[in-house]
Amino acid sequence: MTASAPMGICSGTAVSPSFSAEGVVATGQPVFIVALKDIATADFAGFPSTTLRVGGFKDILAAFQDAGCVEIMLAGKFARPKLSEIMPDSMASKVAFKLLTGGDNAALGMVREIVGKAGMTIIESDRFLGALKAEAGLIAGPDPDDDIMSRIDRGRQVLASLGSHDVGQTVVVQGERVIAIEAAEGTDAMISRSASLIDPDLGAAVMIKMLKSGQDRGLDPPVIGAETISAAITAGIAVIAIEAGGVIIADRIETIRQADAADLTIIGISP
Repeated sequence: MTASAPMGICSGTAVSPSFSAEGVVATGQPVFIVALKDIATADFAGFPSTTLRVGGFKDILAAFQDAGCVEIMLAGKFARPKLSEIMPDSMASKVAFKLLTGGDNAALGMVREIVGKAGMTIIESDRFLGALKAEAGLIAGPDPDDDIMSRIDRGRQVLASLGSHDVGQTVVVQGERVIAIEAAEGTDAMISRSASLIDPDLGAAVMIKMLKSGQDRGLDPPVIGAETISAAITAGIAVIAIEAGGVIIADRIETIRQADAADLTIIGISP
């Protein structure tokens, strides 16, 4: 990579893609951003960018190549759309079915392979997001008591047993009962699903979010943000435990402000 080659950033939802761009530029390297149409939500004012549909693999790769990118990072959240919604081009049609029906790790590995064949490399997006990674210990809200910590340990054990199957990045626990496990719907949708299952008379509901076994940090770093906190408050979740050094906190100031205002605990835990 030459010093003048821009870092390619493919943007999903949330504001973390703009943080990624700022982090790269702070090192002296320029960026070029492909914002996915109807998916990307960050503000890229001041950065060179284009907007392309998610099913246009050829156009996306060509845009990065034309900009001179040799390294690409995927930033933000990438919810899988329905096959009928992405209108895949000839390149995408060869892999879309596998991408949409396979496990996350396998699908993301395929993306890495496609990008590699185009002469570019996917890099770990958290290379420039160190300041956004959760630290160990209390981050927001009240200190958890021993009962809460036992629920966190319960959730950690559940995730450890599921991670090797490419299932389960997040779990909600109340007492010894597992309320919900994240599947294909994503964290915020899982939180909403858990709302009707949480009984406020049975003590605090706890959400635990960690890296899966073998998870590709470069393509799929786990993230929480202000939207996660808002969903958790609505669902009745009182504590969010996230893997220190593994989970990224997007919109950190607003995320912590919301948690503190609602007395919702955020704590960084070890793997």
